Amino acid sequence: MQQWKLIKQLGRNSIKSFVHSSIASNLSHQYQEFAKVLPWLPQKKNAHRPHLGVEISNEGIGFALLSDIPETNAVRLSTCQYIHSVNPAVRAKLLGELVARQNLQGAVCNLVLAPSDYKILLVEAPDVPKEEWPTVVPWRIRDLIPWDVYSCQVDLIMLPPDAFRGRMNMLYVVVAQQSVIQSRIECATQAGLVVKKVDIVELCLRNLLIEKVPANETRAVLFLRNEDGILILMSGDHIYLTRKINVAIEDLMQNKIEQDEFYDLLVLELQRSLDYYESQVGKGNVPQILIFPPPFDIKYGLKYISENMSSTIRLMNVHASFHFDGQMSVRDQNACVPAIGAGLSHRVEGI
Repeated sequence: MQQWKLIKQLGRNSIKSFVHSSIASNLSHQYQEFAKVLPWLPQKKNAHRPHLGVEISNEGIGFALLSDIPETNAVRLSTCQYIHSVNPAVRAKLLGELVARQNLQGAVCNLVLAPSDYKILLVEAPDVPKEEWPTVVPWRIRDLIPWDVYSCQVDLIMLPPDAFRGRMNMLYVVVAQQSVIQSRIECATQAGLVVKKVDIVELCLRNLLIEKVPANETRAVLFLRNEDGILILMSGDHIYLTRKINVAIEDLMQNKIEQDEFYDLLVLELQRSLDYYESQVGKGNVPQILIFPPPFDIKYGLKYISENMSSTIRLMNVHASFHFDGQMSVRDQNACVPAIGAGLSHRVEGI
């Protein structure tokens, strides 16, 4: 029988795994077996062990290894690499070679699903006891997803109680095909890694901003990739709104669209989201928009957005903020952002 899992609330110390039912059971057993022969694998919190984040997508693999800096609250990004591979037959081999070079065979990792691997929907919570939500909600969204609901894994994410001015009890529903989750896990496993949890990009972006957004203020966070973009709006450590930003990034990179036209569309998407956040979610205006570096030169775009929006604009430098001293192209840095966020999951969960 299909099982559904409930994530209780999208806030600090409440992020749960997107690994479900029998998959989770198998991984737990696998982890214990590795621990028997590799005693350095942690059984409980260890502040100085490395933390590995991996994102496997149809375009390639993002790989980020982080470690805590002793006697500080800082984290160092010691290794960061993007493996370009559109051929699924060789991904595990390529990842395995990187794992071997880093001497990480048997290491625990946090895995990220690419945005194309899942859907995230905002729905009103059903008027039934919470214990019944995992059963009721999948049926409600079955016509909103392109897959058979019986073949999917579903997580429910409660928004904070003051979202939508407390008038509505809203949920984000995260849906992914079980076969896709399993294939990503198998790729990591064949490469010699042990998958501890599976996350989505939105939560990994949130991890990068823990304790950086004041509790009584809001920040918009924009992450642009080749295909599209993701916008999240946070107050403190909580996500209140997330949505896909549909702009033709590949057209811009291939000079198929004028810069002004592209940024006009982007500003329109941003302003619509901020207006909805203020009027419907009820959390007030958004004083600042944080932008993760996209896979293209955004100098002109920063100026254009600043001139056409009332919010201030700040470009994040993820790699520098985690003391990374390696050399990477702008595109590869952008592609590895979710993996870095996945490697920071321990700071959210206190693992």
